[in-house]
Formats: sequence, structure tokens, C-alpha cells
Amino acid sequence: ILIYLSVNPHIARENNSIALVLDRSGSMKEDGTNPEQPLTDAKSGATTFINTLSDIKDKVGVVSYSTTAVLNSTLSSSFTTVKASYASITAGGFTNTGSAIALASGELTTNGRTTAKKVIVLLSDGMPNVPSMTQAQATADALAKATLAKNAGQIIYSIGLGADAN
Repeated sequence: ILIYLSVNPHIARENNSIALVLDRSGSMKEDGTNPEQPLTDAKSGATTFINTLSDIKDKVGVVSYSTTAVLNSTLSSSFTTVKASYASITAGGFTNTGSAIALASGELTTNGRTTAKKVIVLLSDGMPNVPSMTQAQATADALAKATLAKNAGQIIYSIGLGADAN
């Protein structure tokens, strides 16, 4: 039996520029250290998500963060390279969510396709904490950075990970 599928060319999916933001703070290993959990689940989820994307329609980049945020991969349609950019990250440090959102938003603004939907997907186990700020200040900073991203037309999805996600 042969089955043929065809796609209606008039139904097109939007282009996407997506920044995956992976929490690599110390608490991302509190559910287990061999392997580090929930960090291992975050990396696995990121890979599964990337595998659903189209290298023609989509670009994806990665920001990881703990006390500081790092741009692991600029926006790219080379998904193998993007996945390799976070494969070896380990957990440690604080949870500077505001810094990560600002870096991801900047990457989308600078390198996102102009016709693409701009999306931040944040994978974290919890509340921001920064050594130089109180809990309330770190939370306010993260919310302020998220508001700036929203005002720039970016969509943010936040995914809670781990047994004690907050």
C-alpha cells in the first residue's frame, strides 16, 4: 500500500525566530546529580523542541544562565550546531533570569528575521535570585526585562521544571 501526502500550498506556517533560555543555576541539580536534574530534562526538552522546527522557516538560538547569562548560540538554522551549544552545560550559581531575558531579547532584536514571529522559551525551576539584589528586586528585574521584550513584540513562554518548580 502506498500512501501519498500533499500539502496545501495556501496554508503556510509562520517563520519563527526562537531564543531558548536554559536555567543552569545550582538548583537545576537539586532533583538529582547523576544526571543533573532538572537540567538534563531541560536539555532533553530543548532538543525535542528543536527537532520539530523547520530549517527553512525557523531560526533558533540558545541563552543559558546562572549568575550571569551567556549566548551559547546565535540564531541559526543549523540545528545540529545549536544543540551542541548547550550539550555540556552544567548547573551552578544563582538564577539571574532578568539578565537571560535581556540577552535573549537582544539576540531576537538584532538577528531575528524581520518577518518572523519572535519567541522566547524560558526553561527554569524557579524564582530569580541574584547576589547583589533582594529576592523582590531580582523578581522585579526579571519582570521588567520581560515587559521590555513584550513591548518589542516578542512572545515569552515560561516552562517550570523539577519537583519544586516555583
